[in-house]
Amino acid sequence: MMTWLDDELRAYEESKQGRAQRDELILSRSQLRKTQALHRWIDLQGQLRGAIVQLNIKAGRTVFEDVPVAANRLFIQREDGISLAVQFNTDLNRVSCAFESCPCHNRDFELIVKPIDGNDATIWSDMQTRAGESDERIAESLISSLMRCAA
Repeated sequence: MMTWLDDELRAYEESKQGRAQRDELILSRSQLRKTQALHRWIDLQGQLRGAIVQLNIKAGRTVFEDVPVAANRLFIQREDGISLAVQFNTDLNRVSCAFESCPCHNRDFELIVKPIDGNDATIWSDMQTRAGESDERIAESLISSLMRCAA
């Protein structure tokens, strides 16, 4: 015969097991984000640099220049001096995109782990909208904003 103590003990053990599974999942996702962060930053830089090259080829001149700064920073300058600074914060796994002349276009992204088709994947999340963004879509959006930015 089951007593209330048996019920309480069973509920406690199930709750304890559930907490342990959640803790394990959080730790696993944190480790995945940590190991993928640099790769994702490199991918994002590649998309931005590729978009710059494509635009310059299409224009037939150097509209945008990728000015070397640091490994965790990308500085893109338009031919008229308007610029975009993209900074990767390795401690926070965040990318800050600052338009000096057009701060209304500033955006920040955080690398998060999200289950996609049953598997955990790292994606950039817009910190304002919380929407997931691909490297390609972020690059297109930033270059478009830089094109439209007025002095």
